[in-house]
Amino acid sequence: MIINTAKDSFLKIENVILIQIMFATDKFSIRARHPQSFGI
Repeated sequence: MIINTAKDSFLKIENVILIQIMFATDKFSIRARHPQSFGI
């Protein structure tokens, strides 16, 4: 049971990292499309 809990928490961490990567990529693509809105 302890092993299953560790596996579940690892999967949750993995999902959070994937979401953060997707969000960062989305922000980057928005910046690439609209550079003027970021004061560049």
